[in-house]
Amino acid sequence: MIEDAIKKIEANSNLDQQEAFDTLESIFEGNIPEEYIINLLDALQNKGESISEITGFSNSLRSRCISISGASDAVDTCGTGGSNLDRFNIGTTVAFILASGGYPVAKHGNRGSKRPNGSFDLLEKLDVFFETTPEQEEKLFDKLGLVFLFARTHHPGMKYVGPARAKLGKRSIFNIIGPLCNPANVQYQMVGVSDESIGEKLINVLKNLGRKRAIVVYGEPGIDEFSVAGVSNYWLLEEDGTISKHVFDPAIAGLHHHDYENVPGGDADENKILFEKILNHESCDGLLDMAALNAGAAIYISGKALSIVDGFNTAHVLIDSGKTKEFFEEYKTLSNQYKT
Repeated sequence: MIEDAIKKIEANSNLDQQEAFDTLESIFEGNIPEEYIINLLDALQNKGESISEITGFSNSLRSRCISISGASDAVDTCGTGGSNLDRFNIGTTVAFILASGGYPVAKHGNRGSKRPNGSFDLLEKLDVFFETTPEQEEKLFDKLGLVFLFARTHHPGMKYVGPARAKLGKRSIFNIIGPLCNPANVQYQMVGVSDESIGEKLINVLKNLGRKRAIVVYGEPGIDEFSVAGVSNYWLLEEDGTISKHVFDPAIAGLHHHDYENVPGGDADENKILFEKILNHESCDGLLDMAALNAGAAIYISGKALSIVDGFNTAHVLIDSGKTKEFFEEYKTLSNQYKT
């Protein structure tokens, strides 16, 4: 099966959803030689992954994940990464801002693939415990309306593609589908992309996957979130299934453009310091506004704000009042009760 799929892709033809699903299922059976997996991923990347291929792969990965229940009405904010820029963990910070205001969040993510700058690297530095069981995660969500879902724990099938991805040495379809496969099957989602060319594809995939409302965003100068350095292009999926493209300028929210080179961010040690400064409502050269802006977009996509700017203003109040900081301490304490 996988040989036929490779031949079809190398002939510049797209797999349909079922073919893509069956191809990944065959890999997850654990009997496909590594060289075939590498050839498949390389062929897909060279051709350009199609909506049907991304949807089929996503459905396969989701069908194999260790899921949790009771959090489908939550929102997730997870990006594809790949900007190759020093950056701060906006999505992780957004999760605490939202939950501190009573907006439920099921945050899916991972460690950094090449350096310790992923969302779960930051959580570890912040002493937030996340190596929890699905039952514990459901209890955390029921209690505080927030849960962090560690991709390596919830997607055991990825062990069959890990070595091939490492040898491939470049981004693959798995970097795209990872954010789409939240184990809580959230109905509201904001996905960031650092490659603008896949934005329209992903909003259509999110529609195929049954999301109620979603945003896919690309921010200047090539980051997977709403930017304070320039305009952001975003694709919006409405509850009636309509899709539209928009441009957001931070000036609409009363913000001036920051030089992105001056916006701080780095590995988990640096980002821990920045996170704590934001919770103490320090500007951090635009990071505070950037976190509030992305939180505002997530509140909007959840249907709890009339606009991104409305959500931005709400997020700022949560941070500036100290409510987010107070909530963070409560969540950290509760999560650590599950340490063995």
